[in-house]
Amino acid sequence: MGGVGRSGPALLRWGGFSRPLPALCRPCSVSSRPAARSASWRAYPDELFDFYQENGIGSVGFNVEEIEGPHAASSLQQAGTPERFRRFLTRFLTLARSADPPLLVREFDSSAAALLGVRRYGPGARTQENKPWAIVNVDCDGNFSTYSPELLGVSSLTHGGFTLGNLATDSLERAVASARFRRLEDEVGRGVEMCRESCANFPFCGGGPPANK
Repeated sequence: MGGVGRSGPALLRWGGFSRPLPALCRPCSVSSRPAARSASWRAYPDELFDFYQENGIGSVGFNVEEIEGPHAASSLQQAGTPERFRRFLTRFLTLARSADPPLLVREFDSSAAALLGVRRYGPGARTQENKPWAIVNVDCDGNFSTYSPELLGVSSLTHGGFTLGNLATDSLERAVASARFRRLEDEVGRGVEMCRESCANFPFCGGGPPANK
């Protein structure tokens, strides 16, 4: 399944659009994940739901704005945000369940599985953001990386940047065999195992995204 970043209807001025979605974005197997760069989308559960239905999108996820990398503040730090977000999710879940077929929502599915005791991450399992090459990120210059998409735009004192190659000059096989990737995978893998051994929430988050650690 592909992930397509779409912000939704044109009324959301921070990235919305008014033209029809291209055919690539419309099959029900494609997920639409609005990049939540501001708090504004939380006021429009009905409009977002109608947008997804009208464009034949059957699976969605909400990438809630985070404080990480160069982003030192969030619009979600406003007073009353938890209550407004709760109202948004309550309304959106009601709408999603009323659809025929029901609209699949990543956050609802993962939370329900955790509450029902479904074992999402067993021995050796990892979530896609900390599993090598489950995600391949490419920037506008052709540089690519893996793990959390946010890592492509940040650096660390230990590793420097997280770019593993460039599409114009490097193959995926070369990146996988590189000492740089092996060092990253060793650190990310050890972090996941520490979470697995010490945290009761591991069955829910699978060790979490490296960009948040």
